[in-house]
Amino acid sequence: MVDQPGTAKKAYSGKANTVSHPSLYGERHAHRHQSKRSKRIRTLQIVNLLLALALVAVIIGWINARVEYQNAESMRFELAMDLRKSEAELETLRTRSAEMQADLNSLVNNRLPNLNPLELDQTLTVDAPYVRNITFRETGLGDRRQYEYSAVLENASREPVTPKIRLLLFDDLGIQTGSVTIAKEAATSNSDMEFLAPGEIRAYTDKIPTATTARPRYFLVLAD
Repeated sequence: MVDQPGTAKKAYSGKANTVSHPSLYGERHAHRHQSKRSKRIRTLQIVNLLLALALVAVIIGWINARVEYQNAESMRFELAMDLRKSEAELETLRTRSAEMQADLNSLVNNRLPNLNPLELDQTLTVDAPYVRNITFRETGLGDRRQYEYSAVLENASREPVTPKIRLLLFDDLGIQTGSVTIAKEAATSNSDMEFLAPGEIRAYTDKIPTATTARPRYFLVLAD
């Protein structure tokens, strides 16, 4: 009977321990549930942050593209305006150059009448006895440029003639730069006669000696 109080105390103590286990399990379960929920919240926050950053990047990219497009349009407009201005200035210079060339031609012709504009690789007709046409060509480069002629002479009379034809070259200021006399040696056909028979047409070609490297702009035909 003495031992009953100790036995009852021991039994009570065991019952108390049995009641405390469900409470501890609930706390652990609630803690794990709260931890998972916190992780999901952090994950969603990170995803939302990344989406926001991506959206900001897209907006910035769009703004930059828009600015670059506007800059390109502005640059194209400025280039178009500059081009139009340059074309207008070029046209003005061309007109002025043509006017100055006309004035120069007039001055040269007044000082040296009967000069003819020299055009290369063109068949030119001149108002000179026995000369049907003349063609001038340029050969060589730089200081080694040379000039040659091709002339067609014609005797339209009824008598044999021995024409003396001399070609003179002039620069754009009317200064003589070269000359040559058409001789029988320059004939392209075999002929031992210097004269032209009645109705005869004969071609000649030869180089024109020049004293300077200036390009000839005019020529003059002297015929005796």
